Amino acid sequence: MQVQKGNGMDSFGPKAMRFFEAHPDWQPSIDSCCSAGWDDILAQALEDLHELAQRRRVVIRIAQIKEKFAQLRIYIRVKGEPEQVHFDVFAQGSVASGRSPKVSRDSVTAEAVAIVNRASDRSQQVCERCGQPGVVRHFGWMRVLCDQHAAELE
Repeated sequence: MQVQKGNGMDSFGPKAMRFFEAHPDWQPSIDSCCSAGWDDILAQALEDLHELAQRRRVVIRIAQIKEKFAQLRIYIRVKGEPEQVHFDVFAQGSVASGRSPKVSRDSVTAEAVAIVNRASDRSQQVCERCGQPGVVRHFGWMRVLCDQHAAELE
């Protein structure tokens, strides 16, 4: 099965693309992209979320993936908790919308937030262009870059 093009799906690294080709229902519903240097981080987060959904027998959908404030953002929707909680979750455990702002520590949503946060935290230490160690730098906007890629922008 082919990954849907025209939905920003051609803006991912090879590992994330392989995941979306294997799991087309996990493709983001909103135009999305991820810098090549963060491909390993994103692919691991997607695999971890997929494993969580299978293990806990819930539906997790990706709404959007993007960079914001020098951080990988993965916006997800979790459906199927016993209390029928429905959240849109993104980095740092923020809840964009949902029926209940309280999330128990052993809930699927809490586990999903931990996965998203781990990916977001890692992205702030990895060059978004090449995947080597990087730091947040300011060029009028925030970027995570290694010394080599930062020098190209100076």
